Amino acid sequence: MAQVADKLWTLEEFLAFDDGTDTSYQLFEGRIVAMNPPLRGHGGLVVRLAASISSQLRPPCEAYAEAGIVPLNRRHSWYKADLIVTCTPGNYKDPFIAEPVLVVEVLSPTTITIDFNRKLLDYQQIPSMRGVLLVSSMERPVSHWRRQPDGWTEHRHRRAATVRLSGLPVTIAMRDLYDGILPA
Repeated sequence: MAQVADKLWTLEEFLAFDDGTDTSYQLFEGRIVAMNPPLRGHGGLVVRLAASISSQLRPPCEAYAEAGIVPLNRRHSWYKADLIVTCTPGNYKDPFIAEPVLVVEVLSPTTITIDFNRKLLDYQQIPSMRGVLLVSSMERPVSHWRRQPDGWTEHRHRRAATVRLSGLPVTIAMRDLYDGILPA
């Protein structure tokens, strides 16, 4: 594994990489980074978000869990998002979603800094992107970033709010999302 840590990888090398384990990885500027296994609450939120969003979408829009995304102008990076929505048909063998319109990241203590400080900014640079949803697995706030004609705006949702996703016919009731996962 030391060889993996010392080498700067291209996107093509990373996509061909297989260490023979079930470990999930991301590529950050040529460096392969292992991802911690998700906690139960994180996994529960991802399942609920995927079910809610997917059930409200109509073709050609589709949601994909644990989907790859290549940030614009970061050719040696590949992120694994918790959920991505695209309205552009693609090949089922594609290793990443080429034209995402929504990215959902469930935040955990180990990912919150990178999700807010790196990934959010990278996601906002993608021309097709309409919204980014950052969902806390530790408390109840949800940050919904929406592309507006003059830039990006953040909308924070709490407790009994309903989130209406930008440019998609999708709403998410916060109460349904967190019920049984986090205390009220």
